Amino acid sequence: MLKPTALGILILGMPTLLRSEEVPGRPSKADEKEKLAAWHREALALMKAKGLCGVAIVVPPDAPHRKQLAGFLETLVTRGGPQVQEALLEAVYVCLPAELIQPGKGETAILLDPEGKRVAGGAVGFSSEEGSVNGMDTLLHGEGRLEAQVRAIQDPKIAVASERLGDNRLEDREEAQAYLESHLDQAMPALVKARRESKDPEIQARIEQIVLAGFLAKAGHERQTWLPFGVRWQEEELGDPCPACGMGKVSPRSRRFLSFLAL
Repeated sequence: MLKPTALGILILGMPTLLRSEEVPGRPSKADEKEKLAAWHREALALMKAKGLCGVAIVVPPDAPHRKQLAGFLETLVTRGGPQVQEALLEAVYVCLPAELIQPGKGETAILLDPEGKRVAGGAVGFSSEEGSVNGMDTLLHGEGRLEAQVRAIQDPKIAVASERLGDNRLEDREEAQAYLESHLDQAMPALVKARRESKDPEIQARIEQIVLAGFLAKAGHERQTWLPFGVRWQEEELGDPCPACGMGKVSPRSRRFLSFLAL
């Protein structure tokens, strides 16, 4: 079962990325498809419960490309910068074979609404951070979707808190930041829009801090549990990061590396 700490930042089904053929002692293809369908249902239930959109990542049919995609996704999850973290917090991600999601020609990812219905598809270039950010930006926010997501936010305090990130009083800024951090699932569209529209580097930096705090909380910072289905995480203690570097990436102390389970 999903744990509350996993909300909003999941990449499900990764074991399928590295499997090239059936091996004695492993589940049959029929069992594997049944489990994939179960993961898909779990993701859909989470999307509906939290009002989050979903992103179905198309798993390539051949082993070399599956292994390549696995490496790309591992790099994004463990070393992605602020805009990658934004995208990961905005949706529930599920890796599924094409036969289950039927992508259009050239599509590598499909956007789903919280009910699991297709909204759009796109050719997201997962091979680089820039390609991933640009592709996910178009998929998540294109054709007026970001503005619609902001209008759909039901909590009026989120809009107020977003505006107060630029207040002169430190206490007001800290109060606004704390509120947004505690309501991050709902607030993400407003934060993305505010970061885009603000020309104040201090406001942009505060938004990045909120996103990073949320990402670390859900990615296992300080040894909290975050284990997407079928994925083994390995933590390495690499020492303290430079707090003034401004990179906004997961700290070396909490960095985790994916090891895909061959079920």
